Amino acid sequence: MIAFAGVPALAAPCRGMRIVNWRKRSVFVAACVAMLFTASGSLTSASAANVYWTFKNHGNGKCLTASSQGTVWVAACTGGRTQQWDFWGGSEYAILQNRETGQCLRTDAKSDRNAVWTTACDVNHAGQYWSLQSGRIRAWAHEGGQLRTSPSDSNAVYNQRPSDSDVPAAYYTWTGTHT
Repeated sequence: MIAFAGVPALAAPCRGMRIVNWRKRSVFVAACVAMLFTASGSLTSASAANVYWTFKNHGNGKCLTASSQGTVWVAACTGGRTQQWDFWGGSEYAILQNRETGQCLRTDAKSDRNAVWTTACDVNHAGQYWSLQSGRIRAWAHEGGQLRTSPSDSNAVYNQRPSDSDVPAAYYTWTGTHT
C-alpha cells in the first residue's frame, strides 16, 4: 500500500490500491507522484532549482553585471553568469544574488543618490533586499529608491528615488528575463 503523509485529499485516488506486477507498480507510483505535484501546484522554493534572471535596462539596453571585486555596472548583454541574478529569502522583497560571484546586491541610504555594490550575503542587512515591481528594481532600505543607470556614457548603477533626479524614467526601468 502507498501512503502519502500530510496530503490525504490528494492521495485518495492512490490509497488502498495493491499492485503486484513491479513494472506496473513503478508506473503507478510515478503517476501518483506526478498527480500530487500537479494537484499541489509545484515544487516549493526550497526544493526547486534556482531561477536566474538577467536584467536589461530600457534606457541604454545594457544588462546589470557584477564582478568578484564587488563592482556593479551595466554592460552589453551576453547572458553570462556575471549577468545572472537569483532572488531568494523573501516574498515581496528578497535578496538578489549574483550567480558568478555568489555575492549579493547591496545599497545604503546615505544620500539622494546611493552607491550599489555586491558583498557577502547577509539576511540581516536591510540594504540587500530588493523587489522587481512594474519593471522597477526597488530597494527596501531606501524608501522609494530604485536601481537606475546613467543617461551619460557611464556604465554606473545607482539607487535613487526618481523624484530626486531629472533622469528619464527609462533609466529606472528594467526587463527581467529568466536565463
